[in-house]
Amino acid sequence: MFERTEVPETLLRRASRQGGVLSRAQVLAEIGRTPMRRLLGTGAWIQPARGIIVPAPSITDQGRLWAGVLLGGPGAALGGWAALARAQVVPVPRLVTTWTPPDRRPANRPGWVFSRDIRGRLGDARGSLPAIRLDDALLDIAADCTLERWVGVLADTVREGLVRVVDVATRSQERPRLPNAQMVRDVLRDYGGIESTLEWVYRRDVERAHGLPVGLRQVSTVGPWRHDVRYERWRLAVELDGRHHLRRVLRDLEKDNEHVIVGIGTLRYGTVDVRTRPCKVADQVARALRARGWDGHLSRCPLCTL
Repeated sequence: MFERTEVPETLLRRASRQGGVLSRAQVLAEIGRTPMRRLLGTGAWIQPARGIIVPAPSITDQGRLWAGVLLGGPGAALGGWAALARAQVVPVPRLVTTWTPPDRRPANRPGWVFSRDIRGRLGDARGSLPAIRLDDALLDIAADCTLERWVGVLADTVREGLVRVVDVATRSQERPRLPNAQMVRDVLRDYGGIESTLEWVYRRDVERAHGLPVGLRQVSTVGPWRHDVRYERWRLAVELDGRHHLRRVLRDLEKDNEHVIVGIGTLRYGTVDVRTRPCKVADQVARALRARGWDGHLSRCPLCTL
């Protein structure tokens, strides 16, 4: 029979402020070793990693982020996917990355990995749950990202107003050993106005690969609506309907109708069209442009069967 242990309210409040987790040192300072072991022994509390105590039967995703910072110690901050998860851009990753000052690197644990910061990432870390700047986090995750995955995360972060492309580009120039550097710089060089991976694929595989004119991105004509791509001179718009467009059918109808009234034609494509039939999409866009006066020629890409 275990003796009942009273847990100070101050300790529980601290856990509440820290995503439901405590460092072992914090627990020892409040209740001591024997009561801590007693609570762990009953299963009322758990120890998901050496040095971390959870006064509950399980740890939450937010708690895993907090555990990374607590294990990292003073001056540590979340990095990579974990920093983006803190900003709610991506889900909390299975492996939480924490950057620590150069003079300290705790041992990795299952679910947590630590790296010494020698590139100044920690200089701007702020908040009670500190994370490195999102431009640095984006550049760091490029090491294990495909082009489309990286464009997608970049687009989500930019669309939410959490980072500016110009800041990511500037920071990339300050990083002499940038992972996947060519991919990152190629994307940033002509990213302007793109707000989704699908828009990037359209630019790469439809527009550029087939010699179409370069359209304007995310520009308004009437009302509150913006075009994904607009060929201004020829009064033609292209709308790209990815996952975040699925609930916008009625608004899209109103948008297209308003644009017809002012003389702008609209072509609308989904993910399958752009990703699996880019050559046919390019041919249709080219024919629509020619009908409006474009005198250019459609180029053949290496995959073209047109």
